Amino acid sequence: MPTIVAPPERTPLTGGLFSVLTFPATTARWEMGVSYPGQTCGPLPVAAGPGCTPAEEEPDGWPVPLDREQPWGEADDTFSVYGSYSCSPVGVSMAEAETFAVEDLQRHEETTVEQELWNRHLAAVDQLQAEPVKLKVAVGILEQYIGQTYGVQGVIHAPRWLAPSLDTTQRGGRLVTETLETPIVAGSGYGIAGETAVLVASPAMIAYRSAAEVVGDPVDTFDHRNNRLQVLAQRTYLIGFDTCPPVSIPVDPTL
Repeated sequence: MPTIVAPPERTPLTGGLFSVLTFPATTARWEMGVSYPGQTCGPLPVAAGPGCTPAEEEPDGWPVPLDREQPWGEADDTFSVYGSYSCSPVGVSMAEAETFAVEDLQRHEETTVEQELWNRHLAAVDQLQAEPVKLKVAVGILEQYIGQTYGVQGVIHAPRWLAPSLDTTQRGGRLVTETLETPIVAGSGYGIAGETAVLVASPAMIAYRSAAEVVGDPVDTFDHRNNRLQVLAQRTYLIGFDTCPPVSIPVDPTL
């Protein structure tokens, strides 16, 4: 029987979704959804200043519309991610099996959460234009949209296979655009390598997650047919966006 030694050192990926999310430690009951003050979108109304010809007044006497109502954001799309461990019950303690199940969850949860976020919220957002453009041009167009519509820092989401072709640098553990330092998520769960690609700009995000914990009774999950110990680990997530819309733009990496 071979000697059991420590596994290879496993370093987390750089530039994934979790690099731009903050998961607050809270006792608030967020699992059924949350609401939060949102933001208005786009440039402000403008009226002529003193000494200029005044703009035509609205019926109520004000020279500018007062309809920029405070919106409220909502997030209620919770989902759970599972890791597992399955082995012969001989030579492995229950504590070790539970540790292995949690580690399986932690290694793969970021990509899985990216995949869920992409499929649920980002894959089908409105496009700024139909024709694919160069990567650098696409980033510039999204930077303009973020500045003009959000007025604060947003996030650019890109399939990970495109990341080597983007002009990026690292700041505080994040990938950011080289000139304006907008955070970029290089998502392993965003689309499929080689398929028609899009970049997505989103507003700032809000995120919550539970502790990673073992669920279920190993007596109930034991596979008696194959005599295998099976342990399940779980973590629940909730991710929401600020109230201005995300948008996408198709890119052609060959241009």
